[in-house]
Formats: sequence, structure tokens, C-alpha cells
Amino acid sequence: MVDPTRMTEEQIYAQKLENEAAGGLNMSDQQKANRDAERERKIYGRYWVWESYFNDKNSQKWLDTAEALKHINVHVLQDIEDYILLKSFGKEKPDKIRD
Repeated sequence: MVDPTRMTEEQIYAQKLENEAAGGLNMSDQQKANRDAERERKIYGRYWVWESYFNDKNSQKWLDTAEALKHINVHVLQDIEDYILLKSFGKEKPDKIRD
């Protein structure tokens, strides 16, 4: 492998194409983490934590919960979305909702 600090622009681009073609086999751990984070942002969007919004002694619990929510099964996410949509219909009859 070529020393990245001595690579030409063409070599860097070729390495990038090779990494993409290989599914990231030649990527560094940081590059893989960045790729995975980008993929998660596309699926789940971004989240942020509002500092001092909750008691600081529970901050780790909030952060752990936010991390866990990123890994919910896609079917569970769909069920949650369906539940929220159905709640928005209020007391409508099921036939009217279907229509």
C-alpha cells in the first residue's frame, strides 16, 4: 500500500474508487465510521442533545437512549410511524381512514 502522505491526486482518486468498488475493504477505521455515520444520517436524520435541558446526572442515560434508538428494527420504525398516523386521524372510522 502506498503511503497516503506521498500519494498523487490521481492515486488518491484511484484509491477512493477502489475502496468504493470493494465495499470499503481498503478503508481506514475512521473512513468506515464516517461512511456508516453518513448512511445512518440518511436513514434516521440527525439528532442533537440540548445541553442543560435535563438534569446533567442523567445525561449519559439520554445519550445511551439516543444511541439505542438509532438501532431500532426498520419494521418497528414503520409500526411507530403507522401508530402516529393513526392517532392523527382521531376518532375517524376505519373505512374512512382506508379511503
